Amino acid sequence: MGNTYDYNLTHPIQKERKLAHRLQSSQVDTTFAYVIASFLMKPLLTAPPNSTSRVALLLLVLLPVCFAACGKPFNVQPKPTIIAAPPDASATLKATAEANGLQVQAHAITDEDYLYDTFDANLILAGVLPVRLQFGNTRSATVDLSQAKLELVAPNKTYKVIDSHKAYKKLMSYYGIRIYNKHGFKTSRQDFDTYALDLKKALAPHETREGLIYFAVPDALIKSSRLTLLARKLGATQAPGDSTLELLLK
Repeated sequence: MGNTYDYNLTHPIQKERKLAHRLQSSQVDTTFAYVIASFLMKPLLTAPPNSTSRVALLLLVLLPVCFAACGKPFNVQPKPTIIAAPPDASATLKATAEANGLQVQAHAITDEDYLYDTFDANLILAGVLPVRLQFGNTRSATVDLSQAKLELVAPNKTYKVIDSHKAYKKLMSYYGIRIYNKHGFKTSRQDFDTYALDLKKALAPHETREGLIYFAVPDALIKSSRLTLLARKLGATQAPGDSTLELLLK
């Protein structure tokens, strides 16, 4: 039986997980830092006002906390050579379509545990829907994907794809992360970017390529009974008349 998830942002478990992430998103042992800070608080409170010792103790209290808050925003797992299917994908990409020798498969990733283990963040609650997309070129010529138009259709609204940098920015905003070092931020975002599907490079004959695309969608809509991925202008330079492909995600 599959897992059931509560998408309510006010749910105590989700609030606890969000707080835990903000405390753990560093390269320093935060538990140790806060234990030291707590140990130093007692003499700090009893020291005379404006005394040198009080200032020194204050620095000793603040420095461990500052260092603990200045690591990677997210400890994104390095992308494996072969991406294992998420638990809710039933070991396959569910939605499939084909046109003019181009095979397209897609699956909306909604398993929160999988996302948290992979990206150290709950993308769903942050309003980001990742879709695993795969292209297979059975043609004898290359396929230009750079002009591809990908849209997500939900009840009464259509959403355009966002790039991985915007998706990462939404995670930063949702978790309220404002203190981090530049190297940690750059490394974390680069690791996040490696999961994105490359649409700029042409698809070689008989090549299969997969990766993630992202949509900024309210978490409540992700529970919708119908989400459809529209793919247009696939290989426009080879086949201008390609029709729109519809892939029912859920």
